[in-house]
Amino acid sequence: IERTRRVENQTIRRRGVDGNIFTALMNTAPITYQDRRSRVVWLIDISDRVEMDNALRESERRLSRVIEESPIPVSIVSKIDNRRLLANAAFAELFGAQSVDVLIDFPTDETYADATDLEAMRRYLDGDRELRDFEITRRGSDGHAFPVLMNSHSIEFAGEAARFYW
Repeated sequence: IERTRRVENQTIRRRGVDGNIFTALMNTAPITYQDRRSRVVWLIDISDRVEMDNALRESERRLSRVIEESPIPVSIVSKIDNRRLLANAAFAELFGAQSVDVLIDFPTDETYADATDLEAMRRYLDGDRELRDFEITRRGSDGHAFPVLMNSHSIEFAGEAARFYW
């Protein structure tokens, strides 16, 4: 096999012998066969994978829309460094933030009224438990304190261990 002009994993759409169109990864390699320069071509049908990827993207889009439009305050926080990864408008409104983007950048710890309560909650969650109607006092962007009932569920979000809160 010669080492020049190879094609590796190029996505293409082709019509099969049955007339149906399919998606494939095309690979080619130049070869010498019976003293003639030739090319070997092989295709890998990835139609099922493409359909699954499209279905997953659509599902993620619908979930994002539900979260964004939910009247229930929702956020997703990294388990690694407690950064807010996502929040909806209702969550920003609960804390009196001008926008979701402002709240995302605001340190999570500063939205709790009592650091001792926050540490107790984190110790509880360290046991890989989930919150169910957990009462704690939070602090709005203007400094006022208010009680909330929190619930959580562990998830993976954007490839990161996270916790979904509502």
